[in-house]
Amino acid sequence: MTKYFFEFLATFSFVFVTAGADLFAAPFIGYLGIAICFGMMFGFLKYVFPESHICPTFTLTELFSDYKSAKKNAIFLILQTSAAFLAVYLLTFILAGKQGYVAGTLFNSIVPLRYSIEAVFVAETILNILMALFFLIKREASAFSWGLFFTAVQLVILPITQGSLNAARSTAIFFSSKSDATYCPCIFWASAIAAGFTIGSLCYLSKKLKKQVK
Repeated sequence: MTKYFFEFLATFSFVFVTAGADLFAAPFIGYLGIAICFGMMFGFLKYVFPESHICPTFTLTELFSDYKSAKKNAIFLILQTSAAFLAVYLLTFILAGKQGYVAGTLFNSIVPLRYSIEAVFVAETILNILMALFFLIKREASAFSWGLFFTAVQLVILPITQGSLNAARSTAIFFSSKSDATYCPCIFWASAIAAGFTIGSLCYLSKKLKKQVK
């Protein structure tokens, strides 16, 4: 049960801080500041909760690479999504106390207005694949390494999707905002699933081939 609580807590902390920075501090710190916030927070959480995934891409990758862990990873996905919704709900509550706030306008910038659906999907999928590879090859990497990596990938994705690469976070943000772009949650989950399936399945097949050779 402890690992499930840690997964919920780590995901909640990540979404609350990164989405909060995007919401409250973006005009002052810009893309670089937000990317650093992503990296610092993820690195810190990997140091405190080394077994937590925080990101659905990692959970899906582990699921497809080791089907024996299906139950644990299914619960992780539910906890990640629940934690993201709670974090965004609390941010909405805080923002509602600001003078001039219009209900339902939270994070409207998450919609990739300047890029086509295809461009968003390709960008998200390539970076999700890199994340999945890093997770399987070196998941025990230092918190500092994870922090640098997350900062780097966010510098690429922020101008395109306003910072995604976490389908649970993007889904919670989407449903807190007024938007006609109903494809948003679907495209982020599709990208995470595509990356997790591709890398996870390759890892699974590699393990089976090694057993057959032996």
